Amino acid sequence: MHINQIIFKPAKIAIATLLASTLLSGPAFADPKGQDVTLDPGKGMSFVVGTKRATTFFHQAAGECEVTLIVSEADPMVNGTYVSATRMKVKLTPGKNTQIDSVDGKSLSLACDANAETMTVSPERIKVSNLAQ
Repeated sequence: MHINQIIFKPAKIAIATLLASTLLSGPAFADPKGQDVTLDPGKGMSFVVGTKRATTFFHQAAGECEVTLIVSEADPMVNGTYVSATRMKVKLTPGKNTQIDSVDGKSLSLACDANAETMTVSPERIKVSNLAQ
């Protein structure tokens, strides 16, 4: 057995489980239809970004917002099997933001408030030409 099989198989199972639980957990993970959403630590939300679904939550760590973002297809299952998802972790200093973009001009902005107590997620439209920059 290769080392990547040992490490990545449990990770795939964990991501699939987290993705399934977040996508099926009810109103806390409903897509807000283009409205800004303010999240408290440990609370999550799922957003459609183009043909993808981004599920995000954060917690406070060392005075920063430690953001977990899971990106998958908008429909997580194909023929009864979960498609792959990507999990990213980003640390945002208070008052800073980051953005994820799709090629069809949709974007999510994730902003850590001044005290790292909440995170605001803002669905946005961007010019596709801006993606080349």
